[in-house]
Amino acid sequence: MSQTILVGVDERDAARDAVALGATLAGALGAELAIVHVYPFDPLADSIALGGPPVAPLEQESQDIVDRAGEGCPLPYRRIVDSHRSTVGGLHDAAVRTQAEILVVGSSHRGSVGRIALGSHTERVLHGAPCAVAVAPRGLAAAAWRPARIAAGYDGSPDAAHAVETARRIAAATGGTLYLMTALDSAPAGWERYNDRPDRRADQERMRERAEHALGEVAGEGEETDVRVGDAVEQLLMLSHRTDLLVLGSRGYGPVRRVLAGATAHRVVREAACPVIVVPRSAHEREAAPEAVAETSV
Repeated sequence: MSQTILVGVDERDAARDAVALGATLAGALGAELAIVHVYPFDPLADSIALGGPPVAPLEQESQDIVDRAGEGCPLPYRRIVDSHRSTVGGLHDAAVRTQAEILVVGSSHRGSVGRIALGSHTERVLHGAPCAVAVAPRGLAAAAWRPARIAAGYDGSPDAAHAVETARRIAAATGGTLYLMTALDSAPAGWERYNDRPDRRADQERMRERAEHALGEVAGEGEETDVRVGDAVEQLLMLSHRTDLLVLGSRGYGPVRRVLAGATAHRVVREAACPVIVVPRSAHEREAAPEAVAETSV
């Protein structure tokens, strides 16, 4: 079965941004593109016998929403219209049913152009999704976007390694360059009591060397690597201004093959200046993981 890039849309302009991102990813990966709209419908509460709306007009309205979002899409797409008690639950169900590799959503209309801003639905889609979730910044559809430079945050954990592999595959498919970054906390938790140690600088240098070695172990030929010192969120947000796509791993615990965004990924997605993909935990993470980069915070 071919891969599927599933794009969740509503009646807002951000739907076009999500479709633009989804179409580019689908075209690069050779995947099927599907566009879905989920309309809220409770079979009991919305029963016609109880005065609720008939289903047919809701389905037609949803089809119109999908068609408007897909207008001008450079790829053929499959139209999916679903009903569900919860819009987010319907998107997750559609992702499972289509075996989607990536579920793409847009930003809130309240955000700035060129930046991601999570609305309530987008934020809930991000948590517990059965596949990777990609979020498109506002205005992406009008920006002629292409992923020439792709970056991944790496901290030595299995979920970060999964993010690197996802970013590498997209870079290979698009012909883009891959950049791997580790953010090394300048003041790791619990170190405050040792601030006066004369060899603290030497300890920090050893930490940097370990991080550089670990990053070099995972990097492939021709891939750029960088170890930055400072808050992971701030470093990743700065990186989002000089890259076209940022790929992050899920939190290191939680259900396998589910996205469970940790504090770092969640904060980055809320403010990033480029599209962000958060990948779910891989089944391979059940196996013993290699030693993580000590004291990193990506």
